[in-house]
Amino acid sequence: MSSRIGRVAGRWGLAAAACLALAAWRTPDYPVVMSNARLEAEIGHVEFRELGSGRVQLDTRWERANLVRLRVPMLAGVRGAAVDGSLYVHRRAAWQLNGISRVVLARGLQGDLLTFGGSFSARHVASRPSGPLSRHSYAMALDLNPGWNRMGARPAPVGSLGNVYRLVPVFEAFGFCWGGRWRTQDGMHFEVTEFLDSAEVERRVHEQLFGGVTARSAP
Repeated sequence: MSSRIGRVAGRWGLAAAACLALAAWRTPDYPVVMSNARLEAEIGHVEFRELGSGRVQLDTRWERANLVRLRVPMLAGVRGAAVDGSLYVHRRAAWQLNGISRVVLARGLQGDLLTFGGSFSARHVASRPSGPLSRHSYAMALDLNPGWNRMGARPAPVGSLGNVYRLVPVFEAFGFCWGGRWRTQDGMHFEVTEFLDSAEVERRVHEQLFGGVTARSAP
């Protein structure tokens, strides 16, 4: 799909490529959000207390047992990220985030990462206390290029500054879903929809770098 978009862009311009990408969003062959029931089955029930303004304090025992500080080389030097690219991530997602970073760097896509909007942030979705906890609360999500991909707005189009289209297939290949596909679009947002063990991550790294792009890696 990525090469097809490139050919369209060369012949008819970026507007046609964007239309093709939009059609790809509507295909069923991409990761979907992990249900709340499955989330609890995967990571356990997480106790928390309200801090006000939509923020929460998680059970510190759960945090110590499940959150790890991981160096993510693709984020090194990106505005808003730690100097070395490190961040907090759920321990079960660490391998796949490392795999994503390796593929992004190997394909020369780091230049698409302009700003980092954060990963671990214990709060309700959109900081609304009436809503569920955000996946950021469990360090299972990260925001990329937020200035160009605001929640509720159309993501930056193909070929424009701040667009994340070349990053989407990489994240999706490693068990993340992209908020740009949602009804209320959130183009900065990537979150874990399945956990992968180290062997499966290595298999997918090899597939991405040497075995071609999988069918579900649109757009």
